[in-house]
Amino acid sequence: MKTKELRQAYYTATVSEFQKDVERGQYIEKMLLGGKFLLDTYNSETKIVGRERQSHL
Repeated sequence: MKTKELRQAYYTATVSEFQKDVERGQYIEKMLLGGKFLLDTYNSETKIVGRERQSHL
């Protein structure tokens, strides 16, 4: 019998930190896998939170 496992990971950073990670190639794969990154504003002091969900069979 196959079971699904739900895994969640959270990523919190300022927008400027997030942009640096994107430039280095980090988090791109997670975003393509369905990660959600919520930006309220583009202020460099704003905190952003990303959530990634993956199902495994």
